Amino acid sequence: MHFRMAPVVFVAAVVLVSFAETAHAQPPLQRDTWLLSGALGLALDADADPSLTLHGAAAYPLTGEIAIEGELGHVIDISPGDADLDTSLTTVHGTVLYFINTPYVLTPYLAAGLGIGKYSYDLRTPPTEFSATEFGFNLGAGATYPLTGTTFFRGDFRWFKHIDDVPSVWRFTAGVGVRVGS
Repeated sequence: MHFRMAPVVFVAAVVLVSFAETAHAQPPLQRDTWLLSGALGLALDADADPSLTLHGAAAYPLTGEIAIEGELGHVIDISPGDADLDTSLTTVHGTVLYFINTPYVLTPYLAAGLGIGKYSYDLRTPPTEFSATEFGFNLGAGATYPLTGTTFFRGDFRWFKHIDDVPSVWRFTAGVGVRVGS
């Protein structure tokens, strides 16, 4: 299945901006709290083949705009169209999130981080296995939207690039998070 992501991203951005309303909401970052979130989404490899992805993250605010985040992500099958081939990508990254102050409830952020990625390749015919773990980085952006005083919606997209044998992927996810702490 091949499709262009640019129109989808553009329509999503227009919808989010049109429904944003001015409000004095609680900022997503507060001192002495943790932001815990999980999400499901879509990952695209270099051939734009879509794969199911999931991730979990824990972020700790350093200031009202900056947080550090640890994340564990997994792309389930990078080549979903080939029944004889199982490929997966697991990433562990540390990321800096910069939340942009706006007068709206929707709070956008920018993300940049470093980490490692483990790529696994298992071909059934002829039997071939390959695995590589490499350092890499991620760049992206996202937004949070408060649902209650402690829960929030989070949409995120990132580009993960590793050194040589681990493939690059674009990851688009959405999920729910909770603020824990005082």
